[in-house]
Amino acid sequence: NEAARRRLPNDDARKAVVQCDLKSLGITDYGTLKRRGFGRPTESAALELFFDGQPMTLARWPNNDWARIADVSGGADSGKFTYEGDQPAKWSRPSEVWLHGYWTWDWADSFEQVASINPQTKEIATVAPHGVYGYKKGARFYALNILEELDQPGEYYVDREIGMLYFWPPTPIDSAPAQVSLLEGPMFIINGAQNVSISGITFECTRGAGVQVTNADRVSISNCTFRNIGTNAITMDGKNSSIRNCVMYNLGDGGISLSGGDRMTLTPGNLVADNNEIHDYSLTVRTYTSAINVSGVGNTVSHNLIYNAPHMAIGLGGNDHIVEYNEI
Repeated sequence: NEAARRRLPNDDARKAVVQCDLKSLGITDYGTLKRRGFGRPTESAALELFFDGQPMTLARWPNNDWARIADVSGGADSGKFTYEGDQPAKWSRPSEVWLHGYWTWDWADSFEQVASINPQTKEIATVAPHGVYGYKKGARFYALNILEELDQPGEYYVDREIGMLYFWPPTPIDSAPAQVSLLEGPMFIINGAQNVSISGITFECTRGAGVQVTNADRVSISNCTFRNIGTNAITMDGKNSSIRNCVMYNLGDGGISLSGGDRMTLTPGNLVADNNEIHDYSLTVRTYTSAINVSGVGNTVSHNLIYNAPHMAIGLGGNDHIVEYNEI
């Protein structure tokens, strides 16, 4: 594709990047990038690429750092700000570009879609609403979903108009399997069930959640692996149920969410998250997406190993929970 070759940033990229015609493989649903982040509902990821079992990076600028807002001349809620340098002038499809930033506070991140870029004034305008708390001078952000920024190993880009995936593999393309995520919703849904046990299953490569359990009673999830999940590994509400001895990593949002018990009567839920290993989570939404979140009354979080994340380990709300012997 000569047009795509011209959009790549340099000769190194043109030599290294490979392409895959997704349509020829029967893949026509590429998902959509969505407004996600602090104070917003959980949204499934768009199509993501995994290579050798690891998530790859949607082509971005800067690569491993943050850009800074140069100024906000129209006020925090104007939806516009200026940037430093000239890099955004190279992006040929501004309306495809998304921005991920900590726009005002370092405890609130969100994804915002670009409406327009003015290279002369170096001003970016975003699609409303803008950045949860608006924009602030000096706030950090990066831009993503840009073919012109596919400039290092591990990055990829999907041209949704023609169904073409472009990828710079970190090792030879035939050295490991490549996978894309397709499923939007939870991989496994349990609703209103009793006496159900799930054990020894690997849940992976989905845009949505791993397992969703609602109105559970005596449901057990044990010895399972959750990896390369677009949102959360497990959400569980109900009573007398448990998640034990599971491993969870490469999660777009959080790990386990437990909700059980009646706060009006202080009736315990008796939900348990025990002896799980949860790491490398909050890869997409970086704030308030805990490894374990617990709410309600009388639930237990114990003996869990939690590491490698940008924000919260355990989120706690409600009454009479036990949180003990966790290593963070």
